[in-house]
Amino acid sequence: FDKLSADRPADVFAAWNLALALAESADAGKRSRAVELAEAEVRRNPQAAESYAVLGWCYLKAGKMTEAETALGRAAGPP
Repeated sequence: FDKLSADRPADVFAAWNLALALAESADAGKRSRAVELAEAEVRRNPQAAESYAVLGWCYLKAGKMTEAETALGRAAGPP
């Protein structure tokens, strides 16, 4: 997904999948990059619930539980 995302920087699906793949890494640096990518996609697509779902998962995998809860709540929609 790294090459695909680099070749097609406007492709939100490539960015989301790259972030999700990086979030699953045992490497803390890759998990941090996943969060950065997901945060950038939320800024580019603030109305897309999927953006918040990806961000929430990346936060969860990075150990940022409060941020994960907030992002996943946004993905789920209004209470």
